[in-house]
Amino acid sequence: MAAEGIKFVTGVHIGENVKLSTLREQNEAVIIATGATVARDLPIPNRNLEGIHYAMSKSTLSPSYNPS
Repeated sequence: MAAEGIKFVTGVHIGENVKLSTLREQNEAVIIATGATVARDLPIPNRNLEGIHYAMSKSTLSPSYNPS
């Protein structure tokens, strides 16, 4: 994914090292990821909307990851 232009930045504390508003201004998309290794559904409004996915389904750590 880095070869496709995605920039990975680790060890950043949003609000301390950088403001979220700055990230949003400087990038087309911002993903904030934490250390979950098992997907779990959340009982929240609109969870079923199109475009909302489990992070693990897109991760290179996930056996189901398919970059094509």
